[in-house]
Amino acid sequence: MKKQNLKLQSDATTDKLIIEKALYDILGEYDVQKRSGPHFIRASIIGDISIIIKMFNPFPSEGSSFALYCYISSIKEKKLLFSQVIQTNIQYPTKEDQLKEAIKVISDIIIKMVVAYGYRVEHFSLSHNLDEKGMPSKIFHTIPIDESLSVDQKITFIIDTIINSLDIYTDCATVRLYYNINIGTEYEIKETFSLNVQYSEVFYVDTYSFRYVLGNESGSRYGLTINDFIDFFRDFLYYFYSISRSIKEGEVADVVLYLMNDESSDHL
Repeated sequence: MKKQNLKLQSDATTDKLIIEKALYDILGEYDVQKRSGPHFIRASIIGDISIIIKMFNPFPSEGSSFALYCYISSIKEKKLLFSQVIQTNIQYPTKEDQLKEAIKVISDIIIKMVVAYGYRVEHFSLSHNLDEKGMPSKIFHTIPIDESLSVDQKITFIIDTIINSLDIYTDCATVRLYYNINIGTEYEIKETFSLNVQYSEVFYVDTYSFRYVLGNESGSRYGLTINDFIDFFRDFLYYFYSISRSIKEGEVADVVLYLMNDESSDHL
């Protein structure tokens, strides 16, 4: 995480401009086509109360637009505050102009929050993890899978957990197969296969995208309906469990489910 302690002047008009510039400097370098999902910006207001800013494109292969949104995050609640689609394939207004207008709205929200909590500028900071590649492991926690269940029951449990847990705030999950065979021999193989899932809401429809990494093979599927997602994802999970059932005694093939944590200050 990168953190900035901005030198606010305790003047709402001046400080709004300071926050606008800082946000634009960060977002201007953010390539949403390459980095999405668990990447975010946090404006820490006071205590555990923060404004979370995210950008994502559910269809990165098209690259013509992306969503920018922010919400208030605390232990007690999460509430969407603002969202806007930024078009990148039009001449006017430019992407930069659209981004600046959105940042003005978000900065105004942040300042109003700072003022509402007594203008305690010593508590205010901006932080982000946009420079981290892949799926930052520190913002995920493990969901136990009952080993007494059958393979079909385990797969149903994983899919149900993902569908019931993901929303616009907690929008990422990953399933990993930790695979280690022929241990201690010249033929030892040690791999981690991954299925990374991102949820998004597109025109009020639940939409799922996922990326698979199977050794040297990788690929992605974007903008799936819930039914298509279940069909594709179930096939990958069956593949994972077919590997886990084929190992010999002393070898390892563990299937592990991770869900994204809330972006609270407890684990940043």
